[in-house]
Amino acid sequence: MRRYQQGFSLVEVLVAAVILFMVVTASLLIYRAAMSTSIRAESALRLSMDIPQARELITRQMQSGYSSPPVSGQLELSGVTIVWQAQLAATGQLTDLEAVTVSESGSSLGGRTVALDRRFYLWEVSLQATLGKQRREFSFKELTWDQRR
Repeated sequence: MRRYQQGFSLVEVLVAAVILFMVVTASLLIYRAAMSTSIRAESALRLSMDIPQARELITRQMQSGYSSPPVSGQLELSGVTIVWQAQLAATGQLTDLEAVTVSESGSSLGGRTVALDRRFYLWEVSLQATLGKQRREFSFKELTWDQRR
């Protein structure tokens, strides 16, 4: 008399469970790595996206300082903290300009002539953008001039 086997043996079930566990674990690790990479890429993008606006704000601050622009500062843009510092790289004097004509707004009669001090300053600006644990450094050059009459 033959006995027919119905179902799986305990060894077959255990082997299938181990294989399933390995596949699920590998899938979970891949998913976790992809999420981590995605979060880091998003943070890096947010850091980089705010740099042009920060540069424009820093430029305005420095150029409005005339002969003594601010040499450091801190900005907060959409959750990104930006700390910047400027160092004087070069200074000089323009020699081929004596004066400029400035037209006044709303006037069609030309303008008035203003003598220039003609001193300029070249600054090396370094900034550090921080978002959470991510930090990136950038640098650019900025030109300011003395506008005293």
